[in-house]
Amino acid sequence: MSTQRSTLPARQFMTRTIVSIMSEATVTYAANLMKKKGISSLIVGQEGKPAGIITERDMVRKILAEGESSAITIAEIMSTPLLYVNSHDSILDAADLMIENGIRKIAVKENNRVVGIITATDLLQLISALTEYDLRKVYQNFLVKIYDHELRPAEIIVV
Repeated sequence: MSTQRSTLPARQFMTRTIVSIMSEATVTYAANLMKKKGISSLIVGQEGKPAGIITERDMVRKILAEGESSAITIAEIMSTPLLYVNSHDSILDAADLMIENGIRKIAVKENNRVVGIITATDLLQLISALTEYDLRKVYQNFLVKIYDHELRPAEIIVV
């Protein structure tokens, strides 16, 4: 195993199918579009440019859990700004950025255009490509989180 950090490019792990929606659309329309396309997020456009992302998680936490109307617009609940990595950046840089920001999806740009998206599920492919150095770093980060109490034991909540 190598002892250097992996330099595998983000583009190797990204999902290339991007579905976008305008920020003026309703959440109901977005949910139906996600269902129809079998996806869990949409890139949101404003003034012809990618401005944010709307995910199923956003809908659950910002609408259903808050008792809001599903007739509100995407602009009211989308996550902004749109975080991204460049297609040639290391997949580990993408993973680090996702962890730092507590997100499960990140856009991939190439020549100033969104060309893909990396999801937490896409990162599972990464495990088989990690170097010994990468695995040690992941383990160390995990231990740090345990000792810093960032990770809490699983709770069983009865409702």
